[in-house]
Amino acid sequence: TYSLRFSMNDTRNNPCNDSCANNNRNVNTIIETAAAATTTKPTNGDFDSVVMEYEKRVEIFTSQFVEAMVEPLNIQEHDSEKPHILDIGCGVGAVSLFASTQYDCHITATDVSPAMVQRTKARYDSSSTQKTNVFECLACNGMDLPKEWTSKFHYAVGNFSVIFFPAPIQGLKEIHRCLIPVSSSGSDGIKKHSIVFSAWGNEEETAAFQIFPHALKFILPDEEVKPKRIVGSKDTLVSLLEDAGFSNVHVVGPVTRMLTVSSAEEYFNRFALTSPPIKKLIARFKKEDCKLLARLKEKVMELATERGGRDDGSIQIPSSAYFAYGTKMK
Repeated sequence: TYSLRFSMNDTRNNPCNDSCANNNRNVNTIIETAAAATTTKPTNGDFDSVVMEYEKRVEIFTSQFVEAMVEPLNIQEHDSEKPHILDIGCGVGAVSLFASTQYDCHITATDVSPAMVQRTKARYDSSSTQKTNVFECLACNGMDLPKEWTSKFHYAVGNFSVIFFPAPIQGLKEIHRCLIPVSSSGSDGIKKHSIVFSAWGNEEETAAFQIFPHALKFILPDEEVKPKRIVGSKDTLVSLLEDAGFSNVHVVGPVTRMLTVSSAEEYFNRFALTSPPIKKLIARFKKEDCKLLARLKEKVMELATERGGRDDGSIQIPSSAYFAYGTKMK
């Protein structure tokens, strides 16, 4: 029920029908929508309509970072109590599903999108490999977590979620409130961390995400396009965690993975079918300027081929992230 079918024609054809009006457009409004197209995670349920496409096209890439991010937490029992993990901004469950197969733990997955949360739970229920026997999901605002969650969780993990909060520091303070305080190291002398979240790097480090903004800049050269997210750097992430009250702060990165799709058109669809802001942009272009939409798709595919085209027609482009760790101290 959450699947969205949205198709574009070949770039040789106009993706709008013949009756589409070629009206004058409000360039500032269009570019304001486009500025967030490849990066902004909505703060409400905007992802509800793209959940299945998101699982198919986005998580296949973002999940590549999960194991390397989570393993350094050294998740283990606490005073004979099963570790309780908070998956903040769970999406369709990459972190929760990984943890459920690796640890005998209690997992609580939360996201602002009810459909994402429901899909996470459905995927867990259909899995036959989990070790976790306590798995719960809740749709809620990551910047205003339930009051009864104070000092409830041993670990918190956010895979490319906190960085898209309208107020990341507020979200981190809420996570800090919800974590159980720990000592700085265990009996084995290994430093303990209670939180980790991932953040995309700067423009030079995230080539896979720059094609849509660059294509838009080419089509509308007088407008500036900037992502609406925290840009990951060691200094930025350290400051965020420390300002939220965390100690023992440590940042790893850049960690690089390859975004791979089967063709330039699939690269276009990867964003056009999964990003609510891009969907809105496309809908607006279809209504107000059909030729502009055709030019956008053609330019995106051209840049994707130039920057990541391979002999078999597939596209492969790298992007890098940083992992930020911290501890809520006793």
